Amino acid sequence: MNRSLEELLKQTFTRLFSKKFVLSALVLFIISSLITFVFSALIAGVFSFAFLPDSSALLFLAAFLLVVAWSAIDTLIKGIGLFLAKDHCEGKAFSLSTAFKGAKARFKDAFLLEILFALIVIAFLALVFSPVILSGLHYFSDPVNASDFQYAIENIAAPEGMEMLGALMADLVSANALFIAIAVLICAIVALAFIPAILVLQQAVFFEKLSAIDALKKAIHYGFRNFFRNYAFALAFGIPVFIAYFIVTVIIEYIAPSQDIGFSLLAIAFIIQAIASLALYLLVLLFSANIYRLDFFSARPSSNAKKSK
Repeated sequence: MNRSLEELLKQTFTRLFSKKFVLSALVLFIISSLITFVFSALIAGVFSFAFLPDSSALLFLAAFLLVVAWSAIDTLIKGIGLFLAKDHCEGKAFSLSTAFKGAKARFKDAFLLEILFALIVIAFLALVFSPVILSGLHYFSDPVNASDFQYAIENIAAPEGMEMLGALMADLVSANALFIAIAVLICAIVALAFIPAILVLQQAVFFEKLSAIDALKKAIHYGFRNFFRNYAFALAFGIPVFIAYFIVTVIIEYIAPSQDIGFSLLAIAFIIQAIASLALYLLVLLFSANIYRLDFFSARPSSNAKKSK
């Protein structure tokens, strides 16, 4: 079961060249893209109406429910992709139907983990940025600033509304520049510390059959236990992928430097972008499956060790 970092890294790239895996993941990629487009448009539309004068507060509730529904569907799709990549990396027979069954069985705990993680992040940000938040509440308690803010919100769709809002935010940021800089620095340090755990968070809940809280604990445990190894694996994977994707982006910008180009060049640029995005999606799935195997399988005793006991 144990795999070395180098072997899993090599497998992350070589397993990409599987027709069945590419076609299966392509279906997921298209579904995910369509869902993202639909929900983004719906949420943007609801918010645009919510900020209109005399709009109902129910519109904000509708936007919140849309975000929750989007997150739930996205969690299920991520689970399907993870099971698909895990079975493929382990050399097992894989299919969308099998992956769907696995993700469906773990969906409840996985979605609860998403909610728990979101609440932890929100609470942490609220704590770190509390001086800025309190300063903002004091700033907008001033009748003049409150009136300007209300005008900006009521005319958010108009240029003058956006200009007023931008001026208010710029004034608030400049008055709290030091607090914001310190808060951002704290967030960056904490994020860097917990990245190795976050990288295996979803895998823990989907593959280990744990509750949301137990999965969070186990991901943190393995994230810190394999801190440097996880970072090494992530960097060894991420740097060449980033360079390749950056080169593709530069090529696309060279092919389509402006809107005034022919349809054929625009089509070529779109196809290149679609292929690059799909390849990135496939590689991230394989990376997620293999970093899980690197952490969790390496921590388990081998079958020979078990027999010797």
